[in-house]
Amino acid sequence: MIKKVEMKKRKKVEILKRFLNPLFENPKTTFQSVIFYGIWAIWPLMHIYFAQKIVWNIEAKNKEEFFFSVWLYFWVLFFYYLSGYLTRFWWHNNNISFFRKTIHNFYIDKFVKLSNTQTEKIGTGKLISIIGTWMDIWAVMLNKVLEFFMKITFTIIFTVYIISVVNIWASIIFIILYVLMHIIWEYFNKKTLIHRRKRQDFWNIYNWNLVKILMSKFEILQTGQIGRELKNINKINDNMFNCSQKMATPLNWFYYIPSIFINLVKIGMFLFLGYGVILWDFSMALFVAMFWIMTLMNNVIINSMTFYWEFTKNFTKIEKMWDFFDETKEIEWYEKGKEFKYKSGDIELKNIYFSYEENKNIFEDFSLKLPWKKIYAFVWNSGSWKSTLVKLIAGYLKQDSGEIIIDNQKLKEISLKSYYKNIWYLTQEPSVFDWSILDNLTYWIWKSEKNIDEKIKEIIKKAKCEFIYDFKDWINTEIGEKWIRLSWWQRQRLAIAKIMLKDPKIIILDEPTSALDSFSEEKITKAMNNLFSWRTVIVIAHRLQTVKHADKIFVFENGKIVEEGNHNDLVKQNRIYNKMLELQSGF
Repeated sequence: MIKKVEMKKRKKVEILKRFLNPLFENPKTTFQSVIFYGIWAIWPLMHIYFAQKIVWNIEAKNKEEFFFSVWLYFWVLFFYYLSGYLTRFWWHNNNISFFRKTIHNFYIDKFVKLSNTQTEKIGTGKLISIIGTWMDIWAVMLNKVLEFFMKITFTIIFTVYIISVVNIWASIIFIILYVLMHIIWEYFNKKTLIHRRKRQDFWNIYNWNLVKILMSKFEILQTGQIGRELKNINKINDNMFNCSQKMATPLNWFYYIPSIFINLVKIGMFLFLGYGVILWDFSMALFVAMFWIMTLMNNVIINSMTFYWEFTKNFTKIEKMWDFFDETKEIEWYEKGKEFKYKSGDIELKNIYFSYEENKNIFEDFSLKLPWKKIYAFVWNSGSWKSTLVKLIAGYLKQDSGEIIIDNQKLKEISLKSYYKNIWYLTQEPSVFDWSILDNLTYWIWKSEKNIDEKIKEIIKKAKCEFIYDFKDWINTEIGEKWIRLSWWQRQRLAIAKIMLKDPKIIILDEPTSALDSFSEEKITKAMNNLFSWRTVIVIAHRLQTVKHADKIFVFENGKIVEEGNHNDLVKQNRIYNKMLELQSGF
């Protein structure tokens, strides 16, 4: 039993340490925040102190001390406002930004290196919540913790000091009562925790559905399924409402019991001080100070309840983010391992086994050799796992067993970072940023590189991208999210231009001409022929026009190679490949 308690305490300490880690990573920023919030925490206490001092001098009819107190109050206010302005100007605006940077530097870097096999199963909406929203919540909460800590610390110390002037036991009772209120908060907060977590899960599903609607607008418009989507999203909203309803009773007690309690204490304190002034010659200055300090404490306690509620609510989101990163494996060999050294570009797969799910192999004892500086084509129907195979070769996915050998170097023993300097994997949907054409083309290199302008001009010509010069802003044209301002064939040519700029030795293209008309496809094919010379190239294609000149064509079915040879050899065999030719018109 003792060990369980110790483990629980240790776990809480570790969780707290993890949450506060960005503060320790930024000691200068944390110190600045403490100073800034300390200044603002003293603000109301300073008024109470001087109010007490001034009233006391009025009571004593001490003219000199009275004017001195007012004059000192003026200068303290002046320096207070000045220091508050300067610290806000120099420090405050940077606090959340620095904490957010620390979190991003670690977790976004970590996200990029997470196992692609696992991240591909997660919806875009959930990833947006994890990477964007929840990280931002963490940074904001760190800032609020510092603010709250400084306010509550100064206020409690000042309150205990003022009460102890009246009676030391009164100050001890006050501390006990404050601790007791925290115990009450904790009790009722636990009552709501289960329902809050469920509500958060529904909120994530809600966001996922919202993202789906935003990304599938055209399909919903065509099919008239907006009613169905609204029904789904409203059902989720109802589930969130039900969770909120179950939280209502403990939440009310969470707020009302401490509030009623502090107000009763406040009334009792006023009665005690009032009688003290009337019967026992208590100072009116003390009564004024206690009146304002109790009013201030009332506000602090209400703010404490709100902060505690918000903190525990948001902390569940932060914990879910931690769970995601803790439970998702990293690509262990991204930076670790030997430096990849390109020699020829030979590719060999030996006895590969791979599955997305347990007990369901996509590849079983699969072997393949691709000698260097040749063009290879992978063809056949969807679902034959050609894309999965090239993702394994690109190191995007990891095989369950077997070996992938590039240039006589085992892929699992070399760092992917060094490997990626020598290859390019162009997916069916090319990666793009909402920037200019120039920014997208030069994303992997520094624009300050020598002769970059001449290189770009040469590449534009080789990739048949002269259409760039028809735009008003030429290469500085903003292309919008998902290349929205470009046609499909323009996107494909720019993607090829991007590869040419990098000049990789191994190129993998996944369906490079799948959505093109015959005229555009011919131009893209010519552009690719400029790209392919003296490189090892793998092309996945449904359209055989793109790959008829390949040195070797592999026909896939259910994760296995059922035919291989060049175009003429496969036509003569008159099997699967030839049937594909007959089905594709104009060839």
